[in-house]
Amino acid sequence: MAELTFRQKAQQKAAIDLRARLTQGDVRQPFTAAIGTISIALRVCVGRPRYIGPDGVERQAECDQIVVVLAMSNADGASPMQYVGWSNTGDEPFGSSHAVLFDNAGNQYTRAVTSRGLEQWVGQVNGTRAVGPGETLADVLVFSPPQPKATKFTLELPRANWGMSGTLRVELPMGRIANFPPLAI
Repeated sequence: MAELTFRQKAQQKAAIDLRARLTQGDVRQPFTAAIGTISIALRVCVGRPRYIGPDGVERQAECDQIVVVLAMSNADGASPMQYVGWSNTGDEPFGSSHAVLFDNAGNQYTRAVTSRGLEQWVGQVNGTRAVGPGETLADVLVFSPPQPKATKFTLELPRANWGMSGTLRVELPMGRIANFPPLAI
């Protein structure tokens, strides 16, 4: 078989790159999932989220964190649903639990805390909220900084926080995470 010309090699590489980008998707498009009548759209980025200190002053985190922003909508005509924040600290109703994030290398990411742990991330749901039919609730999850060699993350969202059983798992390829640090070579 004849060797590929420079132009053929460039076309082949462009096709492979395009296929990889299409597989990873567009960072501007949210991930979507559902728990019963609740539809969830979420976006993931690496950045420095803001928090509100015990003194009421808003500050920015000192280092990059993995930030997950969720928009959760209850279907029109559905029954009202109770939501317990996935980042709450304990003693929640119906056996709710925390969201868990891990990568393809087996690293589990802890929920990030602020400087003294007394503060609350801006946008984070604290406690329980009711979501009526046709209503949308936003929540923010903040995890420790990412490992740069990770290529895929898995976010586990316990369905107990919506009064159901099981766990919702969302696969998050690195190419769909905005501002993910480039791999150092």
